[in-house]
Amino acid sequence: MNTKLLCRPFALALIALAPLALSACSKGVDGKYVGNGGLMTLDFHSGKVDIVAMGDKETTDYTVEGDKVTIKSKKAGEMVLTIMKDGTLEGGMQTFKKSAG
Repeated sequence: MNTKLLCRPFALALIALAPLALSACSKGVDGKYVGNGGLMTLDFHSGKVDIVAMGDKETTDYTVEGDKVTIKSKKAGEMVLTIMKDGTLEGGMQTFKKSAG
């Protein structure tokens, strides 16, 4: 029996599934988060974040490094949030909880 024929499909499957395994282990922040009192929301999608505060909306960039999310707002400056164990984002005097919808 030729072992090369058996190893090739296994190797291809491993390569195809590797990104899924890595993304499952990362601390992603995709989705909508609502701040205390609902006055501010953060909607993370496709490498961008929509910041909505008191009816004003800004779409900007963000980065995730470890348990820190850094939002680079042109209007409000840089905001650093910590990803907590329960999935909430905390920074300054704000706590953002992931919205169910």
